[in-house]
Amino acid sequence: MQKNINKLMLYISVVSIGFTFLASSLHADFSRNAEDIHSLFKPGNSLEASVAAVFPERSFYNATAVDRTGAVVTTGNTAADPATKQQIPQFTAKFEVNPVVDCMLAYRQPYGFDTNHAHDWVGRYKSTRSTADTEAYRAACSYKIPLKSGQFRVIGGVGVMTGSGKLTNTAANAAVSGLPSVAGDAYNVFDFDDSDTQKNWQAGFAYEIPEKVIRASLMYNAKTDLKLHGTQTLTNPLAGTLLTRDIEGTLTWPESVELKLQSGIKPGWLAMGSIRWDNWSEFYELPIIDKATGKAFTIITPGFRDGLSISAGVGHQVSPALGVGAQVKWGKGVSTGFNSVTDTWTVSLGGSYQINKQLALKGGVGVVFADSGSAVTTAPVLKYDFGDDVFYALTTGLEVSF
Repeated sequence: MQKNINKLMLYISVVSIGFTFLASSLHADFSRNAEDIHSLFKPGNSLEASVAAVFPERSFYNATAVDRTGAVVTTGNTAADPATKQQIPQFTAKFEVNPVVDCMLAYRQPYGFDTNHAHDWVGRYKSTRSTADTEAYRAACSYKIPLKSGQFRVIGGVGVMTGSGKLTNTAANAAVSGLPSVAGDAYNVFDFDDSDTQKNWQAGFAYEIPEKVIRASLMYNAKTDLKLHGTQTLTNPLAGTLLTRDIEGTLTWPESVELKLQSGIKPGWLAMGSIRWDNWSEFYELPIIDKATGKAFTIITPGFRDGLSISAGVGHQVSPALGVGAQVKWGKGVSTGFNSVTDTWTVSLGGSYQINKQLALKGGVGVVFADSGSAVTTAPVLKYDFGDDVFYALTTGLEVSF
C-alpha cells in the first residue's frame, strides 16, 4: 500500500497541479509552469514528454478608440475575440545519481501569449496582433539529508532562456513625422525575432516524511531579463516600405516564490495545496529602443501588478494501476486596468494509468472561468469591455521509467 500511495503522490500531484498551472496561465498571468521540480521526488530514472492544448475564449465588446493623430476611429468592428489556441510541449529527464542526490533536465516554453485581431477592428491603431514566446533549458538537483523523522532536501537549479516577440498595429499616415504623405494607413510591425541567451536560477528546500506521505517545499525562482533584438518595419500598400530600423527591448519575466504542501489523509487518498507569488510588476513597461540612437522612441505599457495564486486538490488511488486527481485554483489577475488579464478560477481533473512497470500514460482536462471587466489603454487610447469568459485545456503525456 505504501508503494501505491507514493505513486499516487508522484503521479497525481504532477498531473493535476502541473496541468492546472498551464490551463490558468492565459489570463491570471503568462506563466507555463517553468520552474516545476516535482520530478526530483520520483524514485529511479525516468523520461517524460507531454503537450497541453489550450483553447482560450475572451470576448471584447463596446470598443471605442482613437488613432495616432488623436482622431476618433469611426470605422471597424467594436467587438472581437482575440485569444488564439496554443500547444505547449515539455520534456523532462530525471536521474537518481546516488541514494542522496537526484537531478533533472527539463525543456520548457515557460512564458508566452498570442492575441490576434482583424485589421478592420476599431482598435487596430493600438494592436492587431501581439505575441511572445520563450524557450528554456534547465537542470536542477536535490541533496537529501536524513533526519530523525523524515528527510530534508536542499534544492538548486540553473538554466538558460531565449525569447521572441511581435507587435503589429496600424498607423495613420499623418502621424508618421518625417515621412512622405501617402494616402491610406501604414502597417507597423515590431518584430523581435531574436534575443540574448539569459541565465537564470532557482533555490529552495523540501521536508518529507515518506511513511506519512507528507511533503512541504518552498522554492524561489529568480527573474529573467531577456534582451530582445529585431526590426521595426512601416509599410503602406500603395507606397511600399516607408521605414525600416533596428530596435531593441528588454522583456522582464518575474521572480516568484512558491509553497507546496501535500499529505496522505487516509489509505489511497492524498490532499495537496499551494500558494505562489509572482513579481509581475517588473513587467510594467517595455521601452522600444532605436538601436542607432540608443534612445526609446515608444513605450508599450502592459501595466502589470504582482500576481498571486492559491490551489487545493485531492488525489485518489482507484487501483494499483490507476490514480485520479481533482483541483481548484484561484489566480489574481495582474491587470491594473490596461488589459483583460483578470482573476481566474480553474477546475481540473487529471489522472495517470500505469500500463506496465516502465510505462505510464497521463492526461487531464481543465476549465477556466475568467472575470469580466473593462480596460483603457495608454495612447493611442482604446477602451473596451469584456465578459465572464470560459475556456478549456487538454493535456496528455507519456512517462518511461528505467
